[in-house]
This record gives sequence, C-alpha cells and structure tokens, in this order.
Amino acid sequence: MSPRLRSALVVTFGIAVGGVALATALAGADVDAIVAAMTRAGWVTIAIAALLHVAIQAIYAWRWRAILRWPSGLPFGSAFGIVGLGYLANQTLPGRPGELIRAAVVRARCHVELARGIGSLALEKLLDGGAILLATLASFAGGVASDGVRALAIGGAAVATVGVLGFGVAASRRRALAARGATGGLIGLIARSIALAVEPAATLRIRRALVATLAGGVAITAAIVGQLALIGYGVGVGPAPIAWLALYGALGLTSLLPGAPGYIGTYQLAAVAILGHYGVERENAIAIAAIYQLSRLVGAFAVTLWFVLREGFRTVLGGIGARFDS
Repeated sequence: MSPRLRSALVVTFGIAVGGVALATALAGADVDAIVAAMTRAGWVTIAIAALLHVAIQAIYAWRWRAILRWPSGLPFGSAFGIVGLGYLANQTLPGRPGELIRAAVVRARCHVELARGIGSLALEKLLDGGAILLATLASFAGGVASDGVRALAIGGAAVATVGVLGFGVAASRRRALAARGATGGLIGLIARSIALAVEPAATLRIRRALVATLAGGVAITAAIVGQLALIGYGVGVGPAPIAWLALYGALGLTSLLPGAPGYIGTYQLAAVAILGHYGVERENAIAIAAIYQLSRLVGAFAVTLWFVLREGFRTVLGGIGARFDS
C-alpha cells in the first residue's frame, strides 16, 4: 500500500469516526435548544475563552522551550507562533498534523534537527497525558466511572507507560546511540535519530528545566479547566467544579482516538457523556463543546496570523512544505 493511499485511508477513517460520534451526540437533541445555549453564551464568552486559549498557547511555548533547550535557544516569539500554527493545523486539516508541522517549522526556522523536534513534542504529549490521566482518576472519585471512560483511561495509561519506558530505555543508551550514529550507514542514521529524539528527555535532569516543565504543565491544566468552566458559566450551567476536571480528562483521552479536524464529534460525545453525569442537559453539553472548539480555533488563528505577519509567509509556508518533503 502506498503512503499516500494509507494516509487517505487514515484521514477517511478519522472523519468517519467523528461523524459517527457527532451523530450519536446529537441523537434526540433539540437543535433549537443548542442554538439557544450558544446564544446565551454570546460573543463575549467566546472572546474571553479565545484569549484564554492564546494564554494557554503562550504557556505551551514557554514549556516547550524548557523541554527543547536547543543549544542556541529557541526564541519565545518563534515558539509561540509555531505552537499556534500547530493548533490551527489540528483544528482545520485532516489527519490533525499539527505536531509534525511544528517539528518541520522549527527545523526550517531555527535549524533544530527534525528528530530532536519530534522527540520534544513526543515528550510534551507524554507530560500532557500524565496530567489527563490524573484528572481522569480524580474524576472517578466524583462518580464519573463509566465503562467507556475506564476503557479510555486504561488505553491512555498503556500508551503512556510504553512511551515512558521507551524514552527511558533510549535515554539511558543515548551516548551509545550517538556513538553508533557516528559510524554512518542506515543503522547509524537510525541510532543518531533516536539519540537526538531522546535528548529533550535528558534535559529534565536539569533542575531548572524540570521545575519549569512541571510548572508549565500545572498551569496549562488549570487554564484549560478554567476555560471550560467559563464557557459553562456563559451557557448558564454550573455543575460541581470536579465536572470540569472530569471533562478536561475526557476530552484529552478522546484526542487519542482518530477523528475529524478540530475533534468535531468526539468532543461533543465526550461532553454529553461526562457532563450528563452531573445533570447537564445534552443540548447544553453540546453547546459547551462547540464553543470550546470555536474558542480554540479563534485563538489559534490569532496567534498564527501574528506569527505570519511577524515571520513572513515564505518562512512559515517553507516550514509547512518541509513537513511534506520529510
């Protein structure tokens, strides 16, 4: 099977998953009530939530710089813009290639090796996964323990465990892999790429980098939970505070699944399943998910536009093109 055909099948499957999830979420829902809930929230809620998402992207950029620790330093402005570009790609493009585009653009803009960039983003995902799993486990204490959520949590824990073990083993052999990479040949190229990919994990041995990384993760989690609560307040619902932590965990777990751009459908179904446990009506839950997605799209577009105006179309588009040439 050709890579292009395989990619097309993955994209088609993801869109189908999103479509089925959206149809399931909307089953029996009153569309007029969904529109009314979004109207209650209004543009003020969307604007504030979008500004919060801009702040979340800034924290991601700050943490990414701490993780990457590229020798010459990754400028904050570049990191911020590249994070926004990655978010926008995930929100709008089939296959959600945001992380691959981030790695390609940071290589084109700052000459960071592709393997090192991908390794830093893989580590970022593992850290986010740990926060999501902790939030999900905390929500279990609040009564959210459906079979579907448990299955996603178990799957997420398995993926995180494999990732941590893989990073740990490769990091412990980093110097040997780097030495093997100096010998040349295909095996040497693979060894060098792995050594570069795990270098960001090695930076966590530095106390300052570790503290910045963990503090950034806590700030990101708190900001996203606050963003969800703000949207809920705008819609006019106020379940127990743990409901927003549970929703954050569920949205994070569903992002592990293949789906449509912007997580359309899977986010709606997760919101209906989780918030329903706290007495939130289906229509309000769907509206909360939709506003959350819209605020992320607006926030990512704003940061990307700023980045393009700052760096120029040629630099940004050249980095995106590099993603497809890699």
